[in-house]
Amino acid sequence: MSRIGKPQPELLAWFHQVSQDAFPRSLGIIPLRNAVLLPGGVLSITAGRPKTLALLRSIDPKTDPVGIATQKSPAVEDPGFADLHEFGTVGRIIKIQKVNADALLIIVHGLARFKLDSLVQLEPYWKAEISAVEETGKGGIEASELAKAVKEHFHKLMQLLPELPSGVAEMLDDVTDPGLLADLVAANLDFSNTQRLETLLTLDVPERLRHTLFGLKQHKETIEIRQKINAQVRAELNKNQREAILRHQLKVIREELGESEPPSELDELKARLDDIELPEEARKAVKREFERLKRMNPQQAD
Repeated sequence: MSRIGKPQPELLAWFHQVSQDAFPRSLGIIPLRNAVLLPGGVLSITAGRPKTLALLRSIDPKTDPVGIATQKSPAVEDPGFADLHEFGTVGRIIKIQKVNADALLIIVHGLARFKLDSLVQLEPYWKAEISAVEETGKGGIEASELAKAVKEHFHKLMQLLPELPSGVAEMLDDVTDPGLLADLVAANLDFSNTQRLETLLTLDVPERLRHTLFGLKQHKETIEIRQKINAQVRAELNKNQREAILRHQLKVIREELGESEPPSELDELKARLDDIELPEEARKAVKREFERLKRMNPQQAD
């Protein structure tokens, strides 16, 4: 599960700015079945595999980063090198909590992409040799203009999502790296795992921004359709409630005036049916249908 958190300057400074010398050469790996961690994203992971638990016991979460890699197939229990996608994300564990005797809950903040070069250890936990990733096209006019479009569409989406934390739009406005901007938006909005994986695997920054822009537009359209449907449902409910209140008020007024309610269409139908001679089976069928009609709301009758 991804979520938007408060901006952490010390982490933002790390994104996309790790030198070849500072970049870790090897990392313990946590494979994910059905999730993707992007740079800038925050992911809650329930760790239950013995190898993942062994890794978490062997490191200092306060200082040691981990490598988060997504599996090609969630069905694989003990993935090897060929079962993992080529690129993953260096993560920093910001919280670790015991769930039960066999599981830990960890919250990981994504820092930067890495290329998975090889798995150098399979026991007692997965360990990989990794290398820094070189992005392309991030310094051109196309990337700059696409980044402006992403920010513009994000501001429009913010108007439809009041539940988003305040300060998120300002945080994105302060991001000058177009590649990081695409990562942050894809990580922190309700994008599908497929969309996030596509973002993670795309090293060409303009192409990644186009993916993000398409996802933003799609997300905005989905929210607008959902809000339209909800408004229509509320309007229909309000109409039915008003009609029920008016019928009740009319009944009370008639009772106050000593007037009896005029016979309904169902009452008149019942009177006519009572005058018709029918075989016993036919009369039972008619009675069942009549009782069904009585139970129905007038607006539901067909």
